[in-house]
Amino acid sequence: MASTDFGDIALFAKSRLVELQTLLVSGGVGVGFPTGPDSRLFRADGTQVAWIKNEALHLLPFVGTIWAPNDYFYMQSFLQVDVDAHGNTVSGSATGGRLPTIGKLSDTMLLNADLSAGYWIFRDRGQNYVVQGLATIVELNYATTLESADSVTGNGILITDAANRLDVFDISAGVHTQLGQTLALTTAFTFPLGSNYDKRADWEIAGLVSWLF
Repeated sequence: MASTDFGDIALFAKSRLVELQTLLVSGGVGVGFPTGPDSRLFRADGTQVAWIKNEALHLLPFVGTIWAPNDYFYMQSFLQVDVDAHGNTVSGSATGGRLPTIGKLSDTMLLNADLSAGYWIFRDRGQNYVVQGLATIVELNYATTLESADSVTGNGILITDAANRLDVFDISAGVHTQLGQTLALTTAFTFPLGSNYDKRADWEIAGLVSWLF
């Protein structure tokens, strides 16, 4: 993979479930649409031997909480299940040429869990300041599969996940900057706590732009 592609789009709807003075609980569901490209497998001589169509429709129910006992400290948690509701059609043949359909491959059901804590160094400085708030953030993220990997086989082709199961455990540290009343910028570094298949990278950097309207 040495190119840039337009990936899948997910749309979410959520609602407040519980709202207290220091605690807010929300929940909702998202739908992931297969707008990204298909996956194709080629031999070294350029012969295509497999084609996985990107057709899966993902359902993403979730619940989240935020607890702020005072004006400076806060904690957030997030729990989500990712369910493939459709699957992906797989065509393939070890000899290449015409690639007949050999089955449908479903993405593994995935659980995502996050726990983060933040502390406002300052906030609400007044209209004369561009930077209205600055907070430090530490976050733990855990993702795990809830079932074994699916597989499709036929015509000398086997498509499956070599790792079978997945357990990704990461820690992130970053800074949240509030610019005015409507714009926020968040940057963070992420470091893996797992190894082997569960270690996606040595480190990552992420950026998030939030605009309230």
